[in-house]
Amino acid sequence: MHKVYDRVEWDFLEALMEKMGFSIGWRRIVMSCICTVSFAVILNGQPGDTFAPSRGIRQGDPLSPYLFLLVSEVLSRMIQSAVDMRYLDDVQTSLNGPVISHLFFADNTLIFLGAILDMNSVFDPDAYLGVPVVWGRSKRQWLAYIKDRIMGKLQGWKGWLISRIELWGNFRGGKDVHYLRPGMRF
Repeated sequence: MHKVYDRVEWDFLEALMEKMGFSIGWRRIVMSCICTVSFAVILNGQPGDTFAPSRGIRQGDPLSPYLFLLVSEVLSRMIQSAVDMRYLDDVQTSLNGPVISHLFFADNTLIFLGAILDMNSVFDPDAYLGVPVVWGRSKRQWLAYIKDRIMGKLQGWKGWLISRIELWGNFRGGKDVHYLRPGMRF
């Protein structure tokens, strides 16, 4: 998995800061902070020639989160532009709720997309966690449904417990019923 920090092009970041109105002095300071890195590969104990990367921001650098926010702002505007041009569909959370196309969190990005394959929606749940989502006029009917489900589970458990009961006779020929717990030895 690649880190986002490894994918930020420095030229893009510099052009972005210019477009957002950062002064030339500030841009030079920021770019000198991230561009002064150089690497050398050690092969057989000997360092090779140094080379400078053209992208990536060091994690742990106190400046990195702020630069990442600038890049995230561009992504947010691009997504919103695609929604405005109807390339992407946004999602309304409820009848009077807000319309959402994307959410950014500290370490996650959620993008809500509509179907583009002209398929009908298959998300039409009748029950959630075994309980009906929509209750009709008769609550007795729905509660009877839940009661029947519970009784079915109890009957299954009862059959399992009865299978654990063993009949055995004592040595005098009587038929005594002895309940044995699972794992009990005699």
